[in-house]
Amino acid sequence: MALFPTGVVAVTAQGDDGPTGLTIGSFFSVSIHPCLIGFCVNRSSRTWQRMRKSVRLCVNVLAEDQHRVSRILAHQVDPEGFSLVSWPANGAGIPAVAGALAWIACDIVDLHDAGTHSVVIAAVGDLAIVRSGGPLVHCQRRYHSITRIVAPTS
Repeated sequence: MALFPTGVVAVTAQGDDGPTGLTIGSFFSVSIHPCLIGFCVNRSSRTWQRMRKSVRLCVNVLAEDQHRVSRILAHQVDPEGFSLVSWPANGAGIPAVAGALAWIACDIVDLHDAGTHSVVIAAVGDLAIVRSGGPLVHCQRRYHSITRIVAPTS
């Protein structure tokens, strides 16, 4: 599976003990009508255990220059770890990662167990494109950027 490139997002929430977040490499669009998105998260993650109590989440599309943010949130083990990330509240009042390309405010509508992970399905409530640029991509255990489009889709 390491040969398949994935975009990198940070999922954030306002928890009981403050803002928190984690890095996700399995993010996808589920449906346009209704507008649903999904991601997979390890059920044993302590960060996820704190976050799932919050129905409202924010999916932050990380930019190609945000590999440090991705690493911080991938290895966060306590609520204080999120203090290393700059996070203004977005228009929906949920912590958003500063400098991300876009944020998507969403509400969890369904969880499905799949092996060691949960597949989270969420309804999009609001979103914003914050800046232009290339997304952060992860492939073969390294971060990459998309610097050019090889061929247009038709």
